Amino acid sequence: MEYQPYLIFSLGNLRYGIAATAVQELFFVPQIAPIVEAPAQVLGVIDLRGELLPVIDLQRSLGCQPTPIRVTDSVIVLKAPGGDLGLLVNQIHDVEFISPEQVTARTNPQPQTAQALSHLSCGLARLEEQVITLLDPEPLMQLRQGHPIPGDTAGASRTDLFVHFSEAEQQSLRERADNLRQSLDTQDNEEMLPLAVVGIGDEYLGISLETVAEFIDVQRVTPIPCCPSHIVGNMNLRGEIITLVDITRCLSLLRTKTELARQAIVVRLGQLVAGITVDEILDVVYVHPSAITATPVALRSGEADYLQGVAAYGSKLMSVINLPKILTADTLVVNQEV
Repeated sequence: MEYQPYLIFSLGNLRYGIAATAVQELFFVPQIAPIVEAPAQVLGVIDLRGELLPVIDLQRSLGCQPTPIRVTDSVIVLKAPGGDLGLLVNQIHDVEFISPEQVTARTNPQPQTAQALSHLSCGLARLEEQVITLLDPEPLMQLRQGHPIPGDTAGASRTDLFVHFSEAEQQSLRERADNLRQSLDTQDNEEMLPLAVVGIGDEYLGISLETVAEFIDVQRVTPIPCCPSHIVGNMNLRGEIITLVDITRCLSLLRTKTELARQAIVVRLGQLVAGITVDEILDVVYVHPSAITATPVALRSGEADYLQGVAAYGSKLMSVINLPKILTADTLVVNQEV
């Protein structure tokens, strides 16, 4: 039985998969430049290291009602000899290995999505309790040439993609676009450190992507009796129980929001698996080690052991934290038996 890797992602409440071998790279959505009189499914283009990358509204391409772009949306770049193509998706999860025996033909799609799905889908796969719609990269790549989608006759103006964003969010999109536009030589690129940028309260934190398994929305948290205050509770993540951890006290941070954090970063360190709750998941950036400077003494004194330094993020400073050290510290027990 030969298993094939599929990148799993979400659009709304539905999950999709696409062959991981067709994927070139992933990044959070940047500012997208609209194209005049483009087909309805084309959102616009991104300057990706000197090459123009068309970005497709995958929801519209699948016959679904498009939803407003969110700052946490991502772009999946598909590679092809005729040119790469970007797919806008809501959330990227992980890579799953699926055998042909797990794939079945799609049956009885909704009328409004039937034509588009029959054109773009190559079957369904069940992973635990989730049903995944598998997409065929080849017909998706035809959208790069503006080939019409069966059943899609609606046009759309793409000049108002980001009007619902705050000025801070629009600035973040512009900075992402600037970072993607820059072309790095091979040596510098190999030295760059990939960091997930998250917000807790008024602070920006940088977390090494080497420790990050995925980004998730926090849902249906089960409190754990008799646990320390930094243990938020447990959450069922596709059949796996994840302990949610609040690191604000460890870093002497103040949350400006009183409600439970709605997002988390899933971290895997050997046998340790935990979800770090955050207020916002902002970006993924690449930072050269020379751009990370020592933490100013006045910034934080008691938490210096957990900080690797600070780096610029737009017009603000972000603290680059040593998450493995935080999670294994005696003051922050995660795998505690009760």
